[in-house]
Amino acid sequence: MSGIKQSMNKVYIVDPEDEEVLYIREDALSEAKESNPFIFKQMNEIRQSRRSQKFPGYAKFGNIIKFKELDNDCLLLSEGIITEDLSKPTMQKAKLRVQEDRGRLFGHSDKQNVQIAKDIMKKTSEKEYKDLNPEIMEAYAILPVVLPKDTGVCPYHAATVILKGGDTNITWEAVSGISGIRKPVFDIYSTSIPDKSFYTRYKDMYSVNGKAPAATILYSRDKPLRPLSRTKNSPITKKSSSKSHSRSRSHSSSPKTKTHKNKRLQVFRDIAPSSSPEERLAGRYNLRTRKRHKIKR
Repeated sequence: MSGIKQSMNKVYIVDPEDEEVLYIREDALSEAKESNPFIFKQMNEIRQSRRSQKFPGYAKFGNIIKFKELDNDCLLLSEGIITEDLSKPTMQKAKLRVQEDRGRLFGHSDKQNVQIAKDIMKKTSEKEYKDLNPEIMEAYAILPVVLPKDTGVCPYHAATVILKGGDTNITWEAVSGISGIRKPVFDIYSTSIPDKSFYTRYKDMYSVNGKAPAATILYSRDKPLRPLSRTKNSPITKKSSSKSHSRSRSHSSSPKTKTHKNKRLQVFRDIAPSSSPEERLAGRYNLRTRKRHKIKR
């Protein structure tokens, strides 16, 4: 079918027409559940009749997470998933750290995020950003190296890896730019095809004043620091455990996008091309539609 996103091992499918749903191949379902038990507690299987099956041989899963508490905030969602606590989201605590930094926390403040981005940029390259490969229950993050003067510009985006399918990562993320969104959406990124990577998808959106953004991996602040993860993973990898901790940051999430289907359409089995320059420009324009809210700590 035209336009679908499918993992390299053909186990997972995301349909751009309904990204709140994840399809999982039935013969791989047990292994998928074993790889991340927590995430399946947040999902519910949707019954399908043989006639109504859009993808025969695939089970259909929705989710029970609602945005009333999470406010469609990409970092709040990532923190809740990674720390395995979605019951009490809070803006008062920074719960994640970046892979390259032992001391500072991600999301403490926009100013600190920009400094972290600058420091990451000194040590890494764009190729490494495209090769980023978070483990299950870790997250991608992309952030500008310049803090925009316009407070309507969203300062970062985070997307948590919940499952793995060959050289592709399945994420669960909040994207404020999708109009009418009720729940987090699923997405798929390649770890072996640079043009299909998380960084390539969002690079133009988070470039400011002609300067490309940095990218990194987020994980629980209580988890021991580990070497940079740039290598491919096995088709399905069990998650590693993590916990939570404390913060002061601006409320922000992913940028507005003009059209849901065009901006987020991405395919990993040569089913459709990536977005056009015009679509990316439309995304840049609509970056300036969601304002950050300063919260005193």
